[in-house]
Amino acid sequence: MKITINNKEFECHEDQTILEVARENNIEIPTLCYQEGFEPSSVCRVCVVEVDNKLLPSCSTKVKDGMIINTESKKVLEARKINTELLMSKHVQSCFVESKEHELCKIAKDVGIRQVRFNNHKKVYIVDKGIAIITDNNKCILCGRCVQACQMQNVNAIDFAYRSYHTKVTPAYENKLDDSVCVN
Repeated sequence: MKITINNKEFECHEDQTILEVARENNIEIPTLCYQEGFEPSSVCRVCVVEVDNKLLPSCSTKVKDGMIINTESKKVLEARKINTELLMSKHVQSCFVESKEHELCKIAKDVGIRQVRFNNHKKVYIVDKGIAIITDNNKCILCGRCVQACQMQNVNAIDFAYRSYHTKVTPAYENKLDDSVCVN
């Protein structure tokens, strides 16, 4: 099977995603919610690519023979920037000031975000400083990687709770993580 990415043709298998083929061929596509070995959740939308004039998440879109993909079109770059900016609005703004290097702030710099235009009126959460794990929902972008990791370990100590702006990752009944089966 053959696909075209950024005007170059590549061999691939039908069970692969666009992101997997791109990475095999050293084509950079930024990701946040994607974690190798996990089910793609496609929630961050930072990995969007253009296929047939549509924006699709590369982490969960399976390749099809003859597919023509663009990872660098103006439409893709604008969508990545806006999606990253929306994620930054949920994130603590001090990262820009403190120049911390973590995945979200690195992508924000890479896509050219210098300030966030959107104001998310997200609730301010108390930081849970446990014995083994510090949980700070003020910095959480709800990517779901921690929830999937917990489920893969068959621990199920944390999950998403609430909806909309109130959504957060928390142990059952909003207990502290130290009181969960995760660290006991």
